[in-house]
Parts: sequence; structure tokens; C-alpha cells
Amino acid sequence: EDQEPAITAACLYELNTCLLKLSEKARSRAVLEELSALYERSNLPRQALYAEAKLKLGSIYEESCLFRKAMDCYQSALDARQTVFGSEHNLIAECLMRLAGCLRRLNDHRQAQELQRCAEEMLDDLKHRA
Repeated sequence: EDQEPAITAACLYELNTCLLKLSEKARSRAVLEELSALYERSNLPRQALYAEAKLKLGSIYEESCLFRKAMDCYQSALDARQTVFGSEHNLIAECLMRLAGCLRRLNDHRQAQELQRCAEEMLDDLKHRA
């Protein structure tokens, strides 16, 4: 019974992957929302699968001009990825850029520019270390 939420989460994630390949955005959104709710009501660790699901849901919200909902998803993905990868990683920079894009659409250009600058500097630093 302890594994049931983890198996359900994995199945929902795979179902979403199939729906996206079929361009079934509405059904994909519903599955991702169900997956997100599963994480909210269970003790599943919020790691890579959770972050990817939140990014995909955020992207669907962003395409629907639901920028605040998208930002909530991107922030959740950022928090999960920071737990897994630390504060500097290309996947952290991706989350920052997505947040910046939503902020621009909400006319918060100063905050958007700051996040974009942080992401670009992080990617630059990572590139020079490689």
C-alpha cells in the first residue's frame, strides 16, 4: 500500500506523455492536475518526476494565458529541482527563465529582468566550469 501513490504517480506521468504526443492538451492538463493533487495529498518526495510534471502543467497554463497558475507551477518545479540539484544547475536556470517569461507577460518587467539575469549568469558560470 505504501507504493500505491508512487505507482499511480508514475502511471499518470506516462499517460500525460502519451496525451501530449497525441496533442490532447485538455486531457493532458487534467491528468497533470490530478498528478499534482496526488502529490499534495500524499507523502511522495517532490523530486524529478514532480518537477517535470509541474513544468509541463505550467507550460499548459502559460499557453492558456493563466500566468499566475503557471508561475505557481514553475515555482514548485524550481523548489523541487533545488532540492535535487542544489542552487546552480541548468534545470534551475530553466525554471528561472520560465518564471521571468510569466512575469513579463504580467508586466512585472523589473522582476522578470532580474530572474532572467540570474538565469543567464548561472548558465554562463556553469559553461565556464565545464
